[in-house]
Formats: sequence, C-alpha cells, structure tokens
Amino acid sequence: QDSTKFLQDKKLEAINALAPALNDCKRLIKEFERESRTDGMPQQELKQRKEMMVNELNKFVLMKKNVQTSLDEKAQLLGGVGPSSSSTGPTVMEQENMSNEELMQVGRDQIKGTDESLLRSVKVVQETIQVGAATSKQLHEQTDQMERIRDDLDRIHFDM
Repeated sequence: QDSTKFLQDKKLEAINALAPALNDCKRLIKEFERESRTDGMPQQELKQRKEMMVNELNKFVLMKKNVQTSLDEKAQLLGGVGPSSSSTGPTVMEQENMSNEELMQVGRDQIKGTDESLLRSVKVVQETIQVGAATSKQLHEQTDQMERIRDDLDRIHFDM
C-alpha cells in the first residue's frame, strides 16, 4: 500500500507540475495575438489560428482534469483497501471460545469484505481501461492534427 501511495503522490506531483506549463501556453497565445496584430496579420487568419491554439490548449486542460479526477477516484477506491483492526477477525484464542454459528458469521463477514475489495479492484481496472482508450484516441487525433499542421506549414513555405 505504501508503493501505491508513492505512485499516487508522484502522479499528482506530475499533474500539478502541468499547471505552470498550461499557464505559459495561455500567455504565449496572448503574445502571439499581440505580435500578429503588430505584424499586420489579416483578422480572419489571426482568428482561425488563435482558435486552433485555444482549442488545442483546451484539450490538454480537459485531459489534465480527467486524469486528476481519475486519480482522485482511484485514491478514494483504494482508500478502503488494506487490513484494518475490525476486518482482521478474531484471534485463535477467541475462535476457540466461539460457537459454530459465530465462526460461520465471521467467515461470511470476511468473504463479504473480500468481495467488496474485488469489486473495487474491478472498477479500478475498468476505469484504467477507459482512461487508456480515451488517451489513445486523443493521441491519434493529435497526431492527425499535427500532420495537418505540418502539411499547412509545407504549403505556406512552398507559397513563399
């Protein structure tokens, strides 16, 4: 459980480190807009380019929020995992003094706790698969977008 906590802390640290970079992106977009107006870029072209950059930045902000939410949910789910004093069950001495019915109830309680833990684990796996699929889709879309941008740059360079 300590290694899980360590990994969760590392992931949160990495997510929090993105905030300054995203703020820098916002600043750079504003700077681009100022410079483009100074250089006399046509208003329509400026609007399109700025919109493209803002949309791209918004995608990253959304991905950051999704990952943050996912990490929070996993931390919440995993918070119930691990032995606690109430779930460890009776000691051997206590078991010797228990009736068969009491022993059966202790066994049922332990099985119920194990089932709940398994259900939490399945939920974590399902969420991880969903996040992986969404990330894969997003990366594919971004790759396509980067290829279109490269083609546009090649066309602009050729036109010059």
